[in-house]
Amino acid sequence: IFVMEAITEESLRSQIQQFINSEEKKLRFPPDLSKNERAIVHNIAVEYGLQHLSKGKGTNRFIELTKPQIYDLVQGTYSENTWRPVNLESKTNFPNSDSLTFVTYNVLFDGMTIGMTEYCLTDIIETPLRRPKLFALLDEIDADFVALEEVTRDFFDELLQQAW
Repeated sequence: IFVMEAITEESLRSQIQQFINSEEKKLRFPPDLSKNERAIVHNIAVEYGLQHLSKGKGTNRFIELTKPQIYDLVQGTYSENTWRPVNLESKTNFPNSDSLTFVTYNVLFDGMTIGMTEYCLTDIIETPLRRPKLFALLDEIDADFVALEEVTRDFFDELLQQAW
């Protein structure tokens, strides 16, 4: 008689930790995991910052984990081996506060002004006037997290030069 070892959260976590510490980029679990076991894998993947996706249908359904590639904005390329798992034990990366401030802003990609009439190009749209105002606003808000949309390389370079 063949006795299968029970699949537990600990055994799944152990497999994922081995994957994290390996040079492998993908980990595919077999399709014999139950729906609940796949849910556990998804939850563990979220904890460690891994990409996770269930594929297939019915008895052929499986889950695949991937170490994310990190886009290097300065180099303009995806960097290999730059991903690191989230350190759940460390609280040093989070502000010591009961609340967090999050700000998101569309910085208006400069290419959007092409073809606009002079009437449309107000101080809200014109880059030389808009950027210092935005940088001052971001400095004043002093958010814990900032998400910017439509950021160009030269905007990013200028953002990195800000004292705050």
